[in-house]
Amino acid sequence: MALDTGELRPPLSLDRLSQPHPSIPANPLVAEPLFLAKYIEKAGSGTLDIVTRCKSGGMRPPEFRLEAGCFILTIWRKASLILEVTGQVTGQVTGQVTGQVTGQVTGQVEAWIIKVLEACATPLKSSEIKEVIGIRHRETFQRNYLDHLLAEGWLERTIPDKPSSSMQKYRVTEKGKVYLAEMEGKGDLK
Repeated sequence: MALDTGELRPPLSLDRLSQPHPSIPANPLVAEPLFLAKYIEKAGSGTLDIVTRCKSGGMRPPEFRLEAGCFILTIWRKASLILEVTGQVTGQVTGQVTGQVTGQVTGQVEAWIIKVLEACATPLKSSEIKEVIGIRHRETFQRNYLDHLLAEGWLERTIPDKPSSSMQKYRVTEKGKVYLAEMEGKGDLK
């Protein structure tokens, strides 16, 4: 039976990936040496590990799907990660990495928020905001950046009744100005 790249081997199905299931490697001649060399921890445990770690991290379950001959795994980040930028990154990271990751992520998130809010003192189109923070992909920018700033109330639309207007621009709100002032008070603005 010839299968396309990314297809699951019978009896596997997308639903079974979240339950104990057999490992059916696409190429056993490659999988076995990887297992023996300890590059693979335990055959058939990867998707279960992902599901378990998402649950223990308080995240929604991962999404497995097949699309255009590709196997796609979507892991959803915690919504609070971006929204809790004023101080701490949630989740459990252990050992040496904790302080480093928390500081880096919090600093990076605060840095792009500060850049956008400062730039939007003069109303800007979304394409202009994307340039400010160096994001090219429109959907990624909308979902991961712009929507969060709007939800926090730090940015607002200049034409609120027509969110998809070609003339739409975004400006910093009073709440956004307060956030900037707080960051300036902490010495985070340079």
